[in-house]
Amino acid sequence: MTHDGRLELDDDGRVLDGGHVVETVDLEDSDAVEELAPARVRPWLDDTALPWVGAHRRAVVSAVTVAAVVLGGTLWWQTRPPSVAPVVALELENAILAGNDLGGPEIDPAGVLSVAYAARALTAGDTVDVLALSGPGLVAPRGRATVTSAERTRVVLAAEIDCRDPALATATPESYGLAVRRTSAEGNVLEATTPFGPVTTALDLAVLGHCVAELAPAHIVVESARVDALRGQPTAAMTLLVRNTGPVALSVATQRRPTSDIEIDLSATVALPPGATASITTRVLVHDCTNTPVLPSLSDLPNPVPWAARSAPGVALQVSLGSATTLAAYPLVGSGIERALETGACSGRPQVSAVVQSVQGERAADGSWRVRGVYAVRTNGVRVSIGREHFAGPPAGEGSILSTPTTPEPGAVWSLAPTQLDGGAGRITISLAGYACGDLAAAQPATLALSVTMSDRTVYAFELPMNDVRVIVAAYRACRIAPATGLAESGWTASGTE
Repeated sequence: MTHDGRLELDDDGRVLDGGHVVETVDLEDSDAVEELAPARVRPWLDDTALPWVGAHRRAVVSAVTVAAVVLGGTLWWQTRPPSVAPVVALELENAILAGNDLGGPEIDPAGVLSVAYAARALTAGDTVDVLALSGPGLVAPRGRATVTSAERTRVVLAAEIDCRDPALATATPESYGLAVRRTSAEGNVLEATTPFGPVTTALDLAVLGHCVAELAPAHIVVESARVDALRGQPTAAMTLLVRNTGPVALSVATQRRPTSDIEIDLSATVALPPGATASITTRVLVHDCTNTPVLPSLSDLPNPVPWAARSAPGVALQVSLGSATTLAAYPLVGSGIERALETGACSGRPQVSAVVQSVQGERAADGSWRVRGVYAVRTNGVRVSIGREHFAGPPAGEGSILSTPTTPEPGAVWSLAPTQLDGGAGRITISLAGYACGDLAAAQPATLALSVTMSDRTVYAFELPMNDVRVIVAAYRACRIAPATGLAESGWTASGTE
């Protein structure tokens, strides 16, 4: 064959390939054939397979038939349309339980959930017997009612809540509904569960909220606490060992709460299966090295566990069950955290003093007031920073930062504007701002949040009293009202701050 795809022939008409004659088959000659080598499997087919199939013809036919049926059934099962459970069409709206002002569920101290609805069957001629409340954690249902399509019927139901149900953790609003029996106009009977719709209060949140509030103080235990503090570093790593003694899976994280002594950061959420123990890692911030740093007491934290003394130092945890979260405070007695922070973060702390030199008050057009005070500050550091830092941003380990807010802390009468003094000693103007003159009657002496940076870059935080009576008097004068009596009894002194 030539390079352009044409056959090359010799003088006798024979096909050449590279100068050599090629044997060809004449397609018009019925006797012209080409010898083919038999396949290697052919002897086995002729000598073994075909005789065996012939001898077992019925068995082979049956096997092929069964295989075809199984294959066809498998294909049908995989491609069949999804089955839809029958639903009884009901129109449901919240109704008001006896003794309440608003509609929605109610849970009594014994853990019994009660609900009331206005119900009507949507299919003409249907009679629907409402048999019970249905859903995760609901047991011992109470109450029944019969609903027709003719008019709305008041339905009052109740059920006990069993917080040991593992299905609670994954419950959704659609997990709850009414167990009903429908009798159609033709007499056909159907028993089904009708899920609640968007116009009724979601029961999953009510049940989860009740259970997490019951389980958190009863089954979460803080077994140990440890801090790793470095000299002159106001922040330290903290590890809590927490155990879940309860029957359902919970999630736990430390809560971020601004304080004026030891502040604990928000932690990443840790899953706690039933009976499991896990470590929670977070950070603590020391605000005051004047004396031994002090953890907040349980009396100052939300929902302290009932079995612990209210004066015990503690930590607030966020405990979650499914989508519901509650706060509870747990004791850290014997943890040694406070002493560890004093010998770590506060080790080598400098001497600090701040004395009022003069104060002046002024009133703003919006009714707020401001007091500016000149303080003589003395330290042996290289920089003084005024203002209280707090944790902010994502959880610890995920980008948590320190920031100095400029708005009053919750419950505070006034806020302290941040400022700095280079050199570690000298006079500095400090600004206190308040929102309403009516707050002054309840104003207690504030503290001056101050941190000192040393020459070796270590940092120590202090909370110095701001109880000079001239501060509160200047605020009263800015508001043009007479100072309240009994300022000394409220903690204000005429001697200044030393």
